Amino acid sequence: MTLELIEEELIKNLTSKSVSEVDEIPLKDFEEFLNLYKSNKIKIGIKYDGDLVEYFGKKSEVIMHYILVWSPLIISLLLTIMALITTSYIILWGIPLTILGFILSSPFFMKGLGSAIWIFGFIAFIYLCFKSFNSATILGAYIFTNFLVTVSREQCRIIVNRTILKSELVFVWLFTQGSIYVQKTT
Repeated sequence: MTLELIEEELIKNLTSKSVSEVDEIPLKDFEEFLNLYKSNKIKIGIKYDGDLVEYFGKKSEVIMHYILVWSPLIISLLLTIMALITTSYIILWGIPLTILGFILSSPFFMKGLGSAIWIFGFIAFIYLCFKSFNSATILGAYIFTNFLVTVSREQCRIIVNRTILKSELVFVWLFTQGSIYVQKTT
């Protein structure tokens, strides 16, 4: 769906169509938002929602998003196939680590301890690649799942950010839905 079609739909359904009509937005108009954004005086928070990638993303971005979001399942299937082919069933321990990598990819966790765990895990993964194939595979299940799901969230943020900078209607709609927030910085 193109941005023009989305805007036409929003014009029909939105009661507030501009920044100045929404009291909760701490800005006088969309132009002020754009100026503050260009001068890095505003912070935009975006709540992850995969549907927003489908609405605003290009076809290639949507396909990539599906691959990233489904990476825990894809990696789990690959681990199962690898365990069956090599008859090294210990590799299946990577499946719980895949789930853990997915769960711990939340932005709240990754801003603090999660990043340190990921970096340490990645260094251990590189080391294990030269020492133990099975151990590297098991640890890699966590590392790659966590990384790919984190990338999917960042991709959503980039797509939504790009779109709200182009359309005041989308900005207002996402703000009133609680999908984004703005905060002035000092």
